[in-house]
Amino acid sequence: MQLAGELTDLSRRAPSLDAIGVNAYYEEHIDQLDRLMWAYGGKRPYVVTEVGPFGYWDEELTPKTGLGALIEPTPHDKTAKYVRHWNEYVEEKRGLNLGGFVYAWQDRMEGTQTWFGLTDYKGRLKPAYYALREAWTGEPVPPDLPFVERIAGPEVVAPGSSAEFVAEEAGPRDRDVSFEWELRRDDILARAGSIRPLGDGRAISLEPPEQTGSYRLYVYVADERGNVDTASLGILVGPPAGRNPSTDARGGSG
Repeated sequence: MQLAGELTDLSRRAPSLDAIGVNAYYEEHIDQLDRLMWAYGGKRPYVVTEVGPFGYWDEELTPKTGLGALIEPTPHDKTAKYVRHWNEYVEEKRGLNLGGFVYAWQDRMEGTQTWFGLTDYKGRLKPAYYALREAWTGEPVPPDLPFVERIAGPEVVAPGSSAEFVAEEAGPRDRDVSFEWELRRDDILARAGSIRPLGDGRAISLEPPEQTGSYRLYVYVADERGNVDTASLGILVGPPAGRNPSTDARGGSG
């Protein structure tokens, strides 16, 4: 109920404001937004100044691996959240709600470097861009966009060893797509390690850097038409206390 208190304070102390802007991400928050604005906002118009997939900052609501790495939502889940949150909590709540802004146009470091963004750092268009374009204009989503659901592989890799990782549920397979991989430190985003593609690049062999710490592996599945999809996986370089470095954890984009 923090928002209710803040809206009450705004009504009392800033009654001349013409409109209110609110950032809303988590389902538990955004589905209460319109009701709270009507109840505590002084009947003033509001704008959803940021809307998108769930965030990474709430310790209770954001999933993490057993080693504490953020689990990035899968691309499919992010696309669905973008569209549903817009349709159900912006478009369908027109009235006091004047509209909103989708966050963000291009990838930026927010939790991970691919957590938000309708385009990647090269400006290539992601599936969420096309899904929102369809919601706004009715123009259908192209049927053969690149896609990737997750990276599978170990969550711990010891310095001096190597490990294989695979981009799972990635394609389409009926035409050429490229697989671009990067390993970056979580804290400074510097590229690290040595990556050797296996086969068509869908899988790689990774030799981690000697410096231990938290890293994140990224894959970009791109086509020649300027489209891309992305996934990431948090990796610890160096065995954690009480754990075997060869532990293999398969799952979502973490």
